[in-house]
Order: sequence, then structure tokens, then C-alpha cells
Amino acid sequence: MLLLVKYILRLRPMGNFGAKTIIHQIEGEDWEKIKPAYLREIVHRGIDGHPKRICETLRKQINAGVFGNGQFNAVACADVFQFLGETDPTGILYLDPPYASTSSYETALNPLDSMLAGHVINPEPSVFSRRDAVSALVSLFEASQRFPVWAISYGNANSHSIS
Repeated sequence: MLLLVKYILRLRPMGNFGAKTIIHQIEGEDWEKIKPAYLREIVHRGIDGHPKRICETLRKQINAGVFGNGQFNAVACADVFQFLGETDPTGILYLDPPYASTSSYETALNPLDSMLAGHVINPEPSVFSRRDAVSALVSLFEASQRFPVWAISYGNANSHSIS
């Protein structure tokens, strides 16, 4: 399933389902109109290659990311506040909330989520994707207090407003 998801995302410019202009330019072979950064990505990702070669490369990348650390590890795709309330607060908590004022994950990845679910999904916008995401981060940090160690990925042009 992971290989299929990575393959589908690889075929989209920058993994973005909203990049319709670029897809039309590629289909029409209007190479001069495509931004150089996107052209480099097409070549780098091997989008124009045979699916078997692409899948073999992805398989190796996925397998290289699997290793044992002798510890119990848990990953969840769930509401973060529910997860924090139900999870044993031992070890390290890693959080990667969406960045304020950027494309929301639930919008950008909706076609893939719907395809994998087998039906159209109409997700609620994430509180972390809004302009006032700082208040959501404050709530996130308060809900994380039970955990002894945090690792958080966060930063973009708007992250300067977080203190």
C-alpha cells in the first residue's frame, strides 16, 4: 500500500494534486512553459520512466527505511488531541503539524485519500492550517505536557509569529 501511495505521489508534480497547469503542460509537451524547477523534478523523479523501474526504486527506499531499534514504536493517523489523550506518555513524542497559511494536507491530498478509501472524502479543515494556527499550537503543547520529550517539525514563512 505504501509503495502504491508513493508511486501515485511521484507521478504528481511536487506531489501536488492541484498542479493542473503543469500536468497540462507536460501532456502538451510545452516544455518551454514549465518552470525549470519542475522540469528538474520530472527528471529527478523519473516520472517519464517505466513503472516497473520506478516501483523497484521505491521498494528499495521503503525497505531501507525499516529497521529495528529494540523499542516499541507507534504511529497513528488520527486526531492528535484524541491520540495524545489515549497514548502512554513514555518515550519521545514526535509531532509534525501542518504549517500555518500553507496548502492544507487535507485539501492537497484529498484525491489520494479518497482513492484509497474507495469513496469521496470531505474532510474538515485542520485548525493547524488556518491563519490563527498559533492558538491551535498552544492547545497542542498543552495536550502534550504528559510526555517527557518532544520533537516537533515546524517552520515556514509564517512561523516567526510563534513564540
